[in-house]
Amino acid sequence: MSNEDEVEEKFDHDNHDIRESWERMKEIMESVEPEMDKVLKDKGVRASVRARNAFSEIRDLSIFIRKGILLQRQDNKSGY
Repeated sequence: MSNEDEVEEKFDHDNHDIRESWERMKEIMESVEPEMDKVLKDKGVRASVRARNAFSEIRDLSIFIRKGILLQRQDNKSGY
């Protein structure tokens, strides 16, 4: 069994796209870092708009992940 198969098997029971949303959140966090540097160095309004938009998406993903975790826990308890 390859390492990739092991990872796939670990998340077989991800019925609510938690892993996909988590990966997207990490991508956004990495991409917003340069924008935050610009904002903190007072380097432009557009960077602050992009950063705020990114944090809005992170907030939405957080809500989705939080709900997904609750639903996944319920599925796991019920043996779904």
